[in-house]
Amino acid sequence: MSNNLTQPDNTHCYQQSFPGCPQPWPYPPVIEEDEIDLYQLFLTLKKRKTIVILTTIIGLFLGLCVAIFSPDIYRSTAIIMPTGGQKVPNLGSLGALAGLAGIEMPASASTSEIITLLQTRKLRQILIQKHNLLPIIFYDKWDEEKNTWKKSDKDRGFSIAQIINLPRKLLSNLVKKVHSTQNKAIQQNTKANDIPTIDDCLRELEGIYNIEQDKKLGTIKVSADFYDPVRAAWLLDILLQTLKDYMSTEAIVTAEKNLDILHKELPRTADPILRQKLQTLIAQNLERKVMAKVNREFAFKVLDPPFVPDQKYKPKRTLIVMVSLVTSLFLGIFLAFFREFIQNMRNRTDDQTPLSNA
Repeated sequence: MSNNLTQPDNTHCYQQSFPGCPQPWPYPPVIEEDEIDLYQLFLTLKKRKTIVILTTIIGLFLGLCVAIFSPDIYRSTAIIMPTGGQKVPNLGSLGALAGLAGIEMPASASTSEIITLLQTRKLRQILIQKHNLLPIIFYDKWDEEKNTWKKSDKDRGFSIAQIINLPRKLLSNLVKKVHSTQNKAIQQNTKANDIPTIDDCLRELEGIYNIEQDKKLGTIKVSADFYDPVRAAWLLDILLQTLKDYMSTEAIVTAEKNLDILHKELPRTADPILRQKLQTLIAQNLERKVMAKVNREFAFKVLDPPFVPDQKYKPKRTLIVMVSLVTSLFLGIFLAFFREFIQNMRNRTDDQTPLSNA
C-alpha cells in the first residue's frame, strides 16, 4: 500500500509520450542523437578515393588546358577630362531670345555626355568604317596574303577557339532550324561565307572597350583590351581621336546653323537693342566655330594618353589552375559522399525487402 502511494505509476504517461517504448519509472526514455563521426567520414573518402582522385585530375587537366590555350590579352588605358573652355556666361534675356529663335546655345560637354557618346552605336560605326576595323578585329578570318576573307573554317585551320565556340554554334544552328519562319534574306546573309559584318564588329567592341567614371575627380578612364599590345594602344587612340573629331564636327555644324539663322534675322530687326543682342550671339557662335576648328582640346583633355602595355592583363593562369584544382577537389568529395549515400540507401532497401516478404 505504501509503495503505491510513494511511487505513482507514470508508465501510462511515458507510453503516451513515447508509444511503443514503455520505460520503468523513474528513468526517462533515451533518445539517440545523430552525430558527425569524422573517422567515419575519413573512411568514406578512403573507400571512394578513386572518385575523388579522378575528379580532381580531370578538373585540373581542364584548368590547365584553359590556362595554356587562352590567348594573352593586353590592356591599354587613358584618362580624359571634359574641358571647361566651352562654358559661356549666363546670358539672361539673351539666352531666352536665342531659344525663341530656335538657336542652340553653346554648352560645355559634361562627363556623362562623353561617356554616352563613347558607348553610342553611331560613334563606333564611324570608327569601324573610318579605320576599316573588320580585318583587324576578326584577324583569324582574314587572309593577309590574298587580302580577302577566308571562305570557310577549313581555310583557317584548327584552333582552340573553334572548340570553345562549338557548343554555341551548334545551339545557334538548332535554334535557326526550329525558328524556320524568319526572313530568308537574313539567313542567306548570315550563311554567306561567314563574313563578319559591322554588327558583329560592334558586338566585339563591347568586350574590347571599357569605360569607368571617377565621380570625385570628374575624370573618365577608357581602356582597350586586345591580343596585340600595339594594337590595343592604337585602338584606344583612334577611339579618342574619333570622339574628338565627332564632337568638334557637331559643334561646327551647330554653330554654322545658328549663324545662318542669326544672319537672316539681323537685317529684319530694327530695334537697336535686339540688334546688339543678335550681334553678341553671332560673335559667340563664331568664336565656338573657330575654337572647334583650332583647339585640339576643344571637347576634352587627355590627362594620360594611351600607352603600349609591356605586360599581359589576363588570363591569370596561376589563379585559373588553383581555382580549378580546389573546385574539382570539392566536387570529387561531394561525389564520393553522394555515391556512398546512394549505396547505403540501396542496402537499406535490400535489407527491408526480406522482412516485408516474411
